[in-house]
Amino acid sequence: MHIVGNKITKEFVNKYPEADGAVNALMLEIKNATWENPHQMKEQYRSASVIGKGCIVFNICGYKYRLVVKIDFISQIAKIRWAGTHKEYDKLKIKESKCLSSK
Repeated sequence: MHIVGNKITKEFVNKYPEADGAVNALMLEIKNATWENPHQMKEQYRSASVIGKGCIVFNICGYKYRLVVKIDFISQIAKIRWAGTHKEYDKLKIKESKCLSSK
């Protein structure tokens, strides 16, 4: 899978360096993934949440941090949309602001 938006993860790990290893491991697993649909992704990441059209929330470091990725399973593109703490995530209107927009 091709990953777009690595700047978001770089800024995130600069702010929360304790998450660096977990983020890098997740990015490598996404890069090597060939998921054809959300069900295949959920087989590998049972704690991940599918919250919209191709929008997935991955938990990092248990549930301390969250990473929002919009995945186009057909084109095999994973677009990093947002990363932050669980508390910050709870304040977002994630479907409207990060998953449905084309940016």
